[in-house]
Amino acid sequence: MYNTVHQYDLSFVPPQRRPKTKPQLVITIDKKHLMELDWRLRRIMEHTEVEAYLGNDEPFHSVLPDLFGKTEFGFGKCGFLTTEGEEAHLRIELTPDVGRRALTLNLLAQALIVPFEGNTKLKNRVQQVDLETRCSPYGGAHGYEHATGGYVSESVREWLKKQAGQHTRSIHGHTPLPQPITKAMQQAWSAMASDRWEMWTKECGGFVAEDGRFSLVCFGNACDLAIYPDHETWSRGESVRFGCHNLDHAVQQLTLVSGLARLCQLAREDG
Repeated sequence: MYNTVHQYDLSFVPPQRRPKTKPQLVITIDKKHLMELDWRLRRIMEHTEVEAYLGNDEPFHSVLPDLFGKTEFGFGKCGFLTTEGEEAHLRIELTPDVGRRALTLNLLAQALIVPFEGNTKLKNRVQQVDLETRCSPYGGAHGYEHATGGYVSESVREWLKKQAGQHTRSIHGHTPLPQPITKAMQQAWSAMASDRWEMWTKECGGFVAEDGRFSLVCFGNACDLAIYPDHETWSRGESVRFGCHNLDHAVQQLTLVSGLARLCQLAREDG
């Protein structure tokens, strides 16, 4: 990914007590692209092994409001659509029903990988993060079923370098993650984990290196999402690859993506 046109923003919305709400992963696009997004999702569904992954062959509910104005979308209607001005916010609520949420995010990520029709010119913004996820019932070369990766832009990398420079290094010479990122992962994990796994909420964390690499970590066998040293092909103006290690379960994937979303959100808010 080299300065690709802006397609979407990735964000994390924390849970609230009053009124009580669940944490959300949010993808924001231009409202005018909803029709094309829906068309793409229907085409992707034709090649998605839903029954093998979810255990039943259920539909993907459209991202377009129906005749009655209902806005739930995704598998099991796990998401809902809100609009604000010219923006459409595709919100996936994080609950213990993680399979439907992971597969819904997977389809959205696939559908957003290439520019929408007519959206080909670079403007003031480039794509901040290009997310790629896997949801496979078969696993991969290392038994991964939920491998996740993609690219982050130069602006994100520069923001990470600034965070590392502002704080004292304490994790193997690196700087702990900004607290809002760690908190987002912990909130996501707590909302999704079973009683047996919730005790591991505090395992969520990570660090930022002075060269702008990040590592997001959650409970598991060295389970992380990171810019690794061997991804260092970055030069000024280019995006950089990130990937994962031992990312086996949907709850791990959605937790780490929540941290990534909050990271991107903070970088945008910081200008």
